[in-house]
Amino acid sequence: MSHALRKVFGPIVFGFVFVVNPAYFSGCASEEEGPDFGEAEMLQVLDAANDMGRWEIESEGARYEVELVLIQATGEDAMASKQAEPMFGSPAHACSGTRTFLRSAQACDTSTHLFLEGTLTIRALDEQPVVEVVSDLEIVGSMSAYGDSLRTVQISLQPANTPYTIHLSSADARTFSLDSIDLKDVGENQGFSLEYIAEDN
Repeated sequence: MSHALRKVFGPIVFGFVFVVNPAYFSGCASEEEGPDFGEAEMLQVLDAANDMGRWEIESEGARYEVELVLIQATGEDAMASKQAEPMFGSPAHACSGTRTFLRSAQACDTSTHLFLEGTLTIRALDEQPVVEVVSDLEIVGSMSAYGDSLRTVQISLQPANTPYTIHLSSADARTFSLDSIDLKDVGENQGFSLEYIAEDN
């Protein structure tokens, strides 16, 4: 590229990258800061999710009871984080640990993840006697906390080796809501399907 073209395009490219995310050049606003919680606190939140017990839901006019039993996954690191890849090469001051880049002046945000495994049981309450349509189905997933304080938490689960999902959330890291279920061809003889979305979602 000629010297003249570099003079024209250089400021344009730099300006575009800086507008997209200044963190690519300046790094995290405070690299020494980080989450004020660790694995032990995440496991306490997981206990709180288990303590919610069983959820009673309604789908297509039928009532179901949903029971989840969740534990920390074995064979994985206790906690992990995802760091977004910069759009243009490596930043000079990359965020580390649980930091990820956001496209805003808030240079970095924090997310912490705990890997999970467990079982799912679903009972058809309208049947007499009550029938277990799904019994101890193996599920995997993760619990994700957002921010440096342990407050906003989401749990995403799915039967192993399937694309189907179960989502829970908490705004206080103590009480959880069952937000949605999307299951197909599970249970005995893979003959049960269920779609549910909480009314407030």
